[in-house]
Amino acid sequence: MKVPVKLSSSLSNGVLPYTYYFYLDGRPIYNFTTYSSQLSETLYLPQLNQGTYKLEVSVCDSAGHKAYSSNNLKVNPDLIGSITSNVSVTDANLPFNLSYFAYNGTPPYNYSLYVNGELVGKNNSYIITWVAN
Repeated sequence: MKVPVKLSSSLSNGVLPYTYYFYLDGRPIYNFTTYSSQLSETLYLPQLNQGTYKLEVSVCDSAGHKAYSSNNLKVNPDLIGSITSNVSVTDANLPFNLSYFAYNGTPPYNYSLYVNGELVGKNNSYIITWVAN
């Protein structure tokens, strides 16, 4: 899955057109030329493993003048979650406990609980009513 990164820039005092060059950890990944001094674009990076990457952009106008900027991009490890219960079988209207946790990913975490495909609660607010068939 590609990673979307929203980009925006505003250039002045250059000579059109502008050519943008993008680098990830020093390797060229994308470039394009535009006749606009305003940029609002989504760059799709290749799937990245956990770690910190340096994303760089160099802009060159038609007169050869250059501008440069860089930023670090942190990729967190994949989210891991688990749910457990103190029972595996119960009767209608009998209480039971659910425990859930998440780690890795990017907190804060948002929880949603589904029972048989139906949303029954979000973020620590759960009401489950069991109906005997």
